[in-house]
Amino acid sequence: YELSSFQLWDLQKSPHVAVVLMIEPDHLNVHADFNDYLAAKANIAKFQTADDYVVYNSQNEFSSSIADTSLEQKKEYPFVLSDDITSAIRLPGKHNVDNACAAIAAVKSILPNVSDDEIKKGLSEFAGLPHRLKFVAEKYGVKYYDDSISTTPGSAIAALKAFAEPKILILGGSDKGADYFELAEEIARQNVRLIIINGVNADEIREVLREEKVDCEIVQLNMAGMKEVAKLAKNKAQSGDVVILSPAAASFDMFKSYSDRGEQFVAAVEEL
Repeated sequence: YELSSFQLWDLQKSPHVAVVLMIEPDHLNVHADFNDYLAAKANIAKFQTADDYVVYNSQNEFSSSIADTSLEQKKEYPFVLSDDITSAIRLPGKHNVDNACAAIAAVKSILPNVSDDEIKKGLSEFAGLPHRLKFVAEKYGVKYYDDSISTTPGSAIAALKAFAEPKILILGGSDKGADYFELAEEIARQNVRLIIINGVNADEIREVLREEKVDCEIVQLNMAGMKEVAKLAKNKAQSGDVVILSPAAASFDMFKSYSDRGEQFVAAVEEL
């Protein structure tokens, strides 16, 4: 199960195996500050004993800090995978390789004798979950990906890094108090041809892109539906491009949920 800070902040029992992925500031429109958010996240391991396990990201100081305060047995990731295991991963992006490391470490906590062949089989059969950088379709030589689960700048950065091809990035939604400057810096480094901004926080994102002197084409829409967004992306795209819906913002300005947002995007792309 995936647990959000809202599910964790009053938790008084931790799981036998806890996995702490990359942590970045989030939900700051609800939490008093980042420390309050981090304290809620820490409950996933706070009540573990020495018989339990925590898998944590050793390259993320906040994930590591949660592991450091716990009594449980610690397993860090990412780690180097053999080429044959890496080749079994069907999902794009280094972040998905890191996620596979976390999953392998968690499985080995429970099943220490699991074989590499069993791990490869599991990875090769896993095609990913909906709205998590999920391939939608290829239309006129352009590939479309649904990453509607992206509600933070960090997740949009990971999506950008997953592809070397020229990119069209769809950003924007409802505000959660996020800082978009690091995302703007990454956009400037990446091969991004067009940014489509939509949603309540479009003005905020546009201003950050201006301040960071992002020089690719930027089109700001006014609370447009997904059909309009997808049609604009199609009209601007060139063969070989990748179009990514990775909003870096919550969905509640125009949609019931991130899944509703993603489903509307998928439907719009399929109609192109």
